Amino acid sequence: MYLYNDEKKDVPFLCKIDRVLSPYFVRMYFKTGHFLWHEGEIGRMMVSIKKGKVKIFRALSDGRQASIYIFGPGETFGFLPLIDGSPYPASAEILEDTYALVMTRDKLHEAMKRNPGVAVFLLGHLAKRLRGAFDQIERLSVRGVLPRVAAALISLSVRPGQQEGLKIVTLPVSSREYAALMCLTPESFSRGITRLANMGVIHRLKGNTFQILDPAGLQKESRLEI
Repeated sequence: MYLYNDEKKDVPFLCKIDRVLSPYFVRMYFKTGHFLWHEGEIGRMMVSIKKGKVKIFRALSDGRQASIYIFGPGETFGFLPLIDGSPYPASAEILEDTYALVMTRDKLHEAMKRNPGVAVFLLGHLAKRLRGAFDQIERLSVRGVLPRVAAALISLSVRPGQQEGLKIVTLPVSSREYAALMCLTPESFSRGITRLANMGVIHRLKGNTFQILDPAGLQKESRLEI
């Protein structure tokens, strides 16, 4: 899932970090379907997306994929294996043509030695991702299709930059891919959306965009205290 930086006070710091790291990054372009790395490979790059989307997933024994995250513009990932020397715990596949900044292990270590603030920045990213993982576990622990779909829409509605009053949310990827993130079949996810629309809780706009008409009702259906 998308992980968002919701701390406005961090903006000046983030700009400073961008300036510090810019000499160590190389701009690269990746086509849809390209794998940045496979699960089990030794870490060799940290990626900061400028445009595009990347799926992080693990392959299951039955041949299916378990999607873990979908990263988009502004997201930085892949740095943990560069720090602790461990293999990548999951695979990374380009979902749509992507422009990104890429940094190697040696360059990252050089940047951290020259400016310890870089390590603080990465630890902050890691902490937010851990919180996001706990939120995802909570959503997946809710039983039933309708509660999971409602919880998924709530998670999208509270992201930074959301316009107050409008409560319009758009799935960051296809409904099929987003259903997989919620451990649902595409058919189950679609049925959940239809039920919420029939109940007057949401209104389906064009594509994968929805307007939340009844936030309290959506929260009730999610069975989560937000």
